[in-house]
Amino acid sequence: MLIITIILAAIVGSQFLSSDVTDLQKPSFAAFEATTETGINNEEPEIPIVILQKTAGDQLSQEYEEGTHSGIKGTEIYLFDPAGERHEVINSIYMTGKEVETAEKFYIFYFNHYDGNFWITNDKVRVTEGGVEYFDPSGQWRLQIIGAYSNQILLDKKLQL
Repeated sequence: MLIITIILAAIVGSQFLSSDVTDLQKPSFAAFEATTETGINNEEPEIPIVILQKTAGDQLSQEYEEGTHSGIKGTEIYLFDPAGERHEVINSIYMTGKEVETAEKFYIFYFNHYDGNFWITNDKVRVTEGGVEYFDPSGQWRLQIIGAYSNQILLDKKLQL
C-alpha cells in the first residue's frame, strides 16, 4: 500500500511541477451594455441591430485576424434564439482595432453567409450601408459574452429582436 501511495504522489507531483503557468491570464473586469436599435440600416430601417458598448472596467484586448472571419480569441459571444439554440457571433471582415475602448460601439447583426450568420463589427458603415437581415425567428433573444480565459460571464442580457 505504501508503494502505491508513493507512486501516486510521484505522478501527481510530476504533473504539478511540469505544468506551464506562463499562459495564465489576469482576470479582466469590464462592464458592457447592450441595446437594440432600428433605423440604422439605410436600405431596411426597421431591421433591429444590437449595439454593444463597454461602459467601464479594465482595458480589453481583442485577438483576431483583421480582414477575415476568424472569431475573437479570448472572448466568446453567443446569441440564444427564442428556442434556446446557441449561435456564435464572429467578427465581420470590417472589424478593426485591437483594444476595446470605453464607450466604443460594436454592432451585432444577422446576415446569412457561408462562414456564419451572426456578426460583430465596430464599423458603423457596415450596418448602415451593408447587407443586414432580420433575426430569425423574431422574438426574445439572449446575448451572452464570456471571458474565455476566466470563463466569467461579462454580459447576459435578454433582447427583443
